[in-house]
Amino acid sequence: PTFFVNGRSIDSDGVDTVYFLVAGGSQGFPPVRPTTPTDTVRFGVPLSTSGRSGQAIELQVYAVDRQGNQGAPASRQIIIR
Repeated sequence: PTFFVNGRSIDSDGVDTVYFLVAGGSQGFPPVRPTTPTDTVRFGVPLSTSGRSGQAIELQVYAVDRQGNQGAPASRQIIIR
């Protein structure tokens, strides 16, 4: 019933915040902010697949570095069968 998407955001200037956008579902996830300055942030997003047979969920993830620059989003489409 739950599909985990794991990843990491890397920026030599330091990762300030990682954001998650979910399309095709009513799920939302709060941004991740590291408690100490770091150049790598690992994350795991649990996507609920219960009752979604035949549907698709698209997840987009992007990060903003400590200087305020936004990176390009990475996206994954999960098709539930």
